[in-house]
Amino acid sequence: MKYAQYGLEYLNQFLEINVLDVSGSHEKQKIDDVYEEKINKIFFLKSAKEVRKTLINISPDYIVLDVPESFENEILEITRDLSFKSLKFYTSQTINVSEGLNLIPKIKYFIQLIFIHLDLKSFFYIFFEKIKLFIFSLINIFLKKKKVFYADKFFIAGDKAMPIKFKKNEKNFKVIHVHSFDYQNTLDYKFQSKENFNNGKNAVFLDQILLNHPDYKLVENFPCPVTNKYLHELKNFFNFIEKKFNYKIVIALHPRCNDNTLNLYENFFKLKCFRNKSMELVSNSNIVIAHPSTTALAYPIIFKKPLIFITTNELEKNYTKYVSFRITNDIIKQPFVNISNKKDLEKLKDLEKIDKQGYFKYFSSYIKSHHAKNDNLWKCFLQNL
Repeated sequence: MKYAQYGLEYLNQFLEINVLDVSGSHEKQKIDDVYEEKINKIFFLKSAKEVRKTLINISPDYIVLDVPESFENEILEITRDLSFKSLKFYTSQTINVSEGLNLIPKIKYFIQLIFIHLDLKSFFYIFFEKIKLFIFSLINIFLKKKKVFYADKFFIAGDKAMPIKFKKNEKNFKVIHVHSFDYQNTLDYKFQSKENFNNGKNAVFLDQILLNHPDYKLVENFPCPVTNKYLHELKNFFNFIEKKFNYKIVIALHPRCNDNTLNLYENFFKLKCFRNKSMELVSNSNIVIAHPSTTALAYPIIFKKPLIFITTNELEKNYTKYVSFRITNDIIKQPFVNISNKKDLEKLKDLEKIDKQGYFKYFSSYIKSHHAKNDNLWKCFLQNL
């Protein structure tokens, strides 16, 4: 929940807060009552024109940006034109596949697609899409159609959290090193009463609602990476883990999982499913099962819980999933299992080992760098306004 994520309960003691929701979606996210009463005003806006008009009316001292990249430059241009200070958080705990020099997994993906999956149609589709993006980037660079605007201050969690394209232009903004939202959640959690979700040995699966994620609707003809086969393979894997290793599986549902998906999971898997309890479930677990691309990966890293990374034959055909899985697993060398392959399952032995070096590397790269103070994230935020 974005409203909870940005520490509004704490910040509301010191600031008058307005929320500008620019999602433009008719399906608005319900705001928890505890946060709704703490927000001065909420504006649901659909265009840059509406954003400009609203900003003129409310005349804020600061604007915190959390919008899609395609919309961000337009909003920043408005804030610059109106002389408002803008702030941006880079606290993502997942790896940006489009960045960096991670060529090996990308090359391996295309080789596999051609010679193993024999899927020339997908190969040419992805290949030409990449060529198109590259050409459009060159056109924008040489014609200089778009002037790039930057936020005045960047709050960065981890040494590699900030996009590479911004690192080349650090003279245009101020960088403040902080820790991630999830790390702040774990600090707050230390002072809360703990819940016991399961007795005995338990494993938590961090769900990503890959079958019906709501973001799929935002892109026309978006190709869902999995079919119903995915659920059957997950169920078989869960049964395997429970029978062979004597763990009890619980499912930490994705925060945006709706009631229909909750009912589907409970009826299909016959397991306990929880919404908005990922941190608590991981804290109470013996091991964590996850896809390497999950945004909740910070919790098992912070709590030092053993990870089992999983993929399927279907996910191996998806470019973004394939590449991000390999890049993450290259940093965190935990067991990586294709649950479509029974031979892979039989290779699983000691599930409770941890790649300490990999965990530390991921933690400092994407969760909290050594530059960040050991202080409350929102206190640090207020000090740097």
